[in-house]
Amino acid sequence: MRPVDTAQDGGPTTLLTGKPWNALSKESIENILNAASEHILSRGEHVTAHLGIVLSGVVGVVQETTDGRRVYSALFHENHLVDLRCSARKPNGTLTALTPTRLLTLDAGKLDLSAPERADIANAMIEQLRAHCARMRDHCTSLACKTPLERLASALLEFHSWPCSKANGESGDSVRLPIRKSDLADYIGVKPETISRSMRRLEKEGLIAFSEGDLIGLLNKDALNVVANGGRPRKSTRQG
Repeated sequence: MRPVDTAQDGGPTTLLTGKPWNALSKESIENILNAASEHILSRGEHVTAHLGIVLSGVVGVVQETTDGRRVYSALFHENHLVDLRCSARKPNGTLTALTPTRLLTLDAGKLDLSAPERADIANAMIEQLRAHCARMRDHCTSLACKTPLERLASALLEFHSWPCSKANGESGDSVRLPIRKSDLADYIGVKPETISRSMRRLEKEGLIAFSEGDLIGLLNKDALNVVANGGRPRKSTRQG
């Protein structure tokens, strides 16, 4: 961990270049960086801070049940605001790097949001929190209502929108898994072997195709979206 040296990093605007941070004034970005420390994390490293911005990589909130099961209750990637603060109770879960990650942790007490010209920081944070709430609603719906196959389809479509899931020269309908399959299993609440079985089923049905490494072609996003949203009839257990 080290304080952010804006001179060494080439100036304050070189760290926060993605939405919504790139819309902030230079002074507001400097205000954020003056309250920040940078962490260079390896996979599996934990962070005790509860407020930060992901510069690159993927971090997750890891929770463990009393019987040893592990769940990733939230994932954050490049440009996401991480805010695990909770005034009503102690924060639940540990912030853990799932890939090599650069993370800015923020000291809320050092952020100057009182001046009128700093309202852009507060608005950017509110925008990020609203987006996070929307993602969590979708994730809760997946865990509560969807089958393992539907959860996997939802995750693939979610990852398709992530900047870190795309690489130069790849088609727009390809996605690189940004996290390991074992982490994906913990994120959507299934066993790792269920991930492999569901992947094979989607491949057999012509919805996805495997390329080298962790690259997956989305051959029919419309059909995959139907699967993700429960568009297939369930087998009824009722007796006629």
